Amino acid sequence: MLGEATALHETGYTVREIAERIGLPRASAHRLIADRSGVLSLSTARHTTAVTGLVDMYGMQVDVLAWFLDMDESHTYVLTKQLRKDRLVQPKLQEVQAGAKWVVPTGETAASYLGWRPYTVWKPPVNGCEHYRAVAQARIMLTGSDLTNWVSERRLRHEAEVESRRNRSRTATLGHIHDGRFLGVVDGTYGWWAVEVELTSKSAANMDKALRGAIYAARDAQPEPMIGVLYLFRGDVHKTIEAAAQRLPAALNELDMHLVLHDFDRDWKRFLTHRKALRDAKTTVPGAILPVSSKDLP
Repeated sequence: MLGEATALHETGYTVREIAERIGLPRASAHRLIADRSGVLSLSTARHTTAVTGLVDMYGMQVDVLAWFLDMDESHTYVLTKQLRKDRLVQPKLQEVQAGAKWVVPTGETAASYLGWRPYTVWKPPVNGCEHYRAVAQARIMLTGSDLTNWVSERRLRHEAEVESRRNRSRTATLGHIHDGRFLGVVDGTYGWWAVEVELTSKSAANMDKALRGAIYAARDAQPEPMIGVLYLFRGDVHKTIEAAAQRLPAALNELDMHLVLHDFDRDWKRFLTHRKALRDAKTTVPGAILPVSSKDLP
């Protein structure tokens, strides 16, 4: 990747053109070109992964960022300190509620990695921070730190806004925006899935609207429709979702689309247990491959 970026740069391509050709954010492409040593360090790659993930998810708490990078928290704090020094994230970690503080990218960083300038610099909302945390955890469970198999809500919302402006309709609404989309396996079925994280129950009317909107948005997704919608729920919220599923119109029931419900907290516990087992196996027997049962995975 470094050699390709350097060759393109020497041929006269701009940083933006190089980023598009090799599939990296412009800031990452710029760092590749600036690196004349011929070696892309693990640290640089990890910083790129961290910043890209932070921008995609608006921001993350330090412990969530550690899970995202599969690092311990002490090393994550060191990395965060460097990101702050490089002015890639806000100079101060943000404390919203009890728990780990939030690492939030600067507006300039977000614009550089997203390819457009956000209207405002995002701040974790008091009433919604638990939801943003859970969506980031869902991403970690489903795709890890992979930067290609997850489409964030932030990017989906921007695409919907662009489409709305293109239609030039003042009355047009954005429609339903999924909490994310990912390429992976759910209950043995591989494909692109839409993800919804429901931590608290909605009224029957609001749940009907949300479920139908999620299915319609999955059906109409571009460039290809989603294969299904995965709901990650907490506690008894599944009862509200199941009841809404029973009230779906016949037209939606006839769609060739999976609707899957998973217990968020149960899956997260299994994920952490499985990750720890993998780490322990590697520590005990270097290079060992631990057998994986489908029951161990979300």
